[in-house]
Amino acid sequence: GLYNYRGSIVGVQNVLFPEAIHQLELSEDDDKITKVKLLSAFDPHLNIPTTGAFAEHTFYFIGNSQLLQIIGTKGKIKEPEKLTETYIMKIRLN
Repeated sequence: GLYNYRGSIVGVQNVLFPEAIHQLELSEDDDKITKVKLLSAFDPHLNIPTTGAFAEHTFYFIGNSQLLQIIGTKGKIKEPEKLTETYIMKIRLN
């Protein structure tokens, strides 16, 4: 997912390894990326991260959506015994 935040875009990368959270600084006219910041990667709690929201200057997101447990199963959980506790993670932004 991509999220607009104060002249930048925060991106949740969840289909390429390593799963990561990036912040892309934009030019004044918003037509160029001027800087890329890696906010989080190689965190053991990241397992197909997804769905974020901002509160004040903090980005909250689901760290381990466990989507592979339901993809292709018509909404049923493949292996319920492999589900883990859900992690709501946060990153403080400047």
